[in-house]
Amino acid sequence: MHRDNKIILFSILLIFVELACIYYLKYSVNGLPLSAFSIFITGNMLNFLVTLLISAGLLAHLLTEKTNKSAGIRIVLSLIIFSFIPVFVLGVINITGLTFSNAYLWSYPLRKVINGALFFISQFILIYIIIFLFNLLFEKTLIIYLKAFIRTIYVIIFAALITFIYTLVFTVDEIMVSDDEYYDIGVVLGAAVWSYDKPSPLFEARILKGRELLNKGIVPELQLTGGNAPGELTEAETAYNYLKNLGVNPLRLRVEKSTSTTSEQIRYIRNSILRKEKYNSVIIITDKFHLKRVLEMCRFYRVEAKGVASDYDLGWERELFYRFRDSVGLLLFWIFAI
Repeated sequence: MHRDNKIILFSILLIFVELACIYYLKYSVNGLPLSAFSIFITGNMLNFLVTLLISAGLLAHLLTEKTNKSAGIRIVLSLIIFSFIPVFVLGVINITGLTFSNAYLWSYPLRKVINGALFFISQFILIYIIIFLFNLLFEKTLIIYLKAFIRTIYVIIFAALITFIYTLVFTVDEIMVSDDEYYDIGVVLGAAVWSYDKPSPLFEARILKGRELLNKGIVPELQLTGGNAPGELTEAETAYNYLKNLGVNPLRLRVEKSTSTTSEQIRYIRNSILRKEKYNSVIIITDKFHLKRVLEMCRFYRVEAKGVASDYDLGWERELFYRFRDSVGLLLFWIFAI
């Protein structure tokens, strides 16, 4: 067998090994057993599609004879190895249980930022490989390297736009709840707390929606979630004080103040509320622009839950900003489960 063909077959094997490692990390980092894996989860399908396209590009080169084939194939193998390095580092962090400080960066825990950066580097290289491989089939000049880089950026922007459009698609049933519905518990997801321990307008709207569900008898109690940066009153405690000042019976309120991200709060619902405490039905209270990401996370964590949106009106400019930011967050969650 020609040496180039051996490199191609080895590259295909390596890219599938990397896919298996990515799947393992997505589930192990989130405390999920591999038995919870499903290829039909959106993010898992996207991971598989990327691997499949790289394999198809490599097989196309296996079946063709081109003058620039040898150099190009060796570059692809090098890129695959480079894409594997961030995944390997993540694996080492996960296996060794390496901990980070409680520092925050861009309002996110440092560990999550590091995980996201490493995953993104790996995925960017993989997308670059796909475009480079198919450019290599039809072009011979060195400009294909630059073209592949620019087109990789285009693909990422296009994926973000498609995800943004997806977050706009809601049915009324997904964001509203009728007065005759009943759930064992309502979960208010945490949000920003302003000066003097006052909930931000977005957070206040979530809290008030929770109180509305209590008053209508749709839920008998509320689970308030959300931690914070050290030294401040937690989101959950802020919501608790706010509701208590409105006259809500404290016995109907539960406080969870260890989570700091939406994914952690969904894991809390799964592990504590549904599994440990054996609640049968949950309704999650958040913002309309945030609901799609929350429900997609529930699918990944296998959490059966209803979502309901608060009544806060952002105005179209802020709505556009928050929706786009959340669509990027959803895309990152699909691919990296963070």
